[in-house]
Amino acid sequence: MPIRELPEELQKKTEKELNETPQRRTSDIDHIKDWLSKQPHLNVISPADDQMVLNFLRGCKFRAEKTKQKMDYYYSTKTIYRELFDGRDPLSEEMQYTLNAGRYWLPLPKSKNPLAPRTLLYQSNPYKPSEKLNPVIQMKTILMVMDVLVQEDDSFVINGFQVIQFLPGLSLQHLTEMSPNLIRMMYLCTLKRYPARMKGLHFVNIPSAGYALFKMAKPLISEKIQSRIHFHQTNDYSDLYKIIPKSDLPKELGGESYTISDQLAKWNDIMLKCRSWFLENEKLRSDESKRIAKWDNTELFGVEGSFRKLDID
Repeated sequence: MPIRELPEELQKKTEKELNETPQRRTSDIDHIKDWLSKQPHLNVISPADDQMVLNFLRGCKFRAEKTKQKMDYYYSTKTIYRELFDGRDPLSEEMQYTLNAGRYWLPLPKSKNPLAPRTLLYQSNPYKPSEKLNPVIQMKTILMVMDVLVQEDDSFVINGFQVIQFLPGLSLQHLTEMSPNLIRMMYLCTLKRYPARMKGLHFVNIPSAGYALFKMAKPLISEKIQSRIHFHQTNDYSDLYKIIPKSDLPKELGGESYTISDQLAKWNDIMLKCRSWFLENEKLRSDESKRIAKWDNTELFGVEGSFRKLDID
């Protein structure tokens, strides 16, 4: 994968905010690749993967040790949380249902502002409050989408992302399917595993069950991330427009240029085109039996009987 050339605005931002030095970029990449080559439990990077290493360097503000840790997490979670990373076939019956129904973080079109975070949308169905959801398949799909964005969208890595949770159909019945351990895995994988920062989490017109879900997840989340969580209880979405321009949103949320159905069809096609990559990439994971250095992985496995507060940036 050759290194992509950035638009001028993004290049300036990564140099100013992410500490990238173009003259030193190759040596920074080579340093991480050399480290990876010496980790017997991580046989994951080929000489063609310079772009992937660069994505992690940018996501970690070119801090070498943090980059190594995050790349270790990226591949090790695939081994530790196998239920979220095995069977990642977009053509499987359960995943096709999730993709067609939009029960995942759907990437909305890029903002007209080249420096804006990428917006992802989750929408529950207001007409089927008793709909049977499979939270593991939904989470698996979310992680697959994030993999595509890391691979293909430089603005996702450099500008970060924000999530709109539009949950009018969420019920207490749905919450019974969300175990505390699954919620914990979801937050660890989405916020700690990827080289992209969450800039905002917006809950729009959620019922009381949505607040219950937030309370279940709150002990997992650092104060920094909690400060980026917003609740918008309004019929005209005016509070949301103060943060995300109306022009960037689908018609269902007041926009004018596209519908959620349009975007679902586009991303269903993208996921199918990436099928061979998903199936091949599934093999790239850690072999913990070959790990040499001692590793404090209690954060990944959890602390029995309690949630551990995470400092997730």
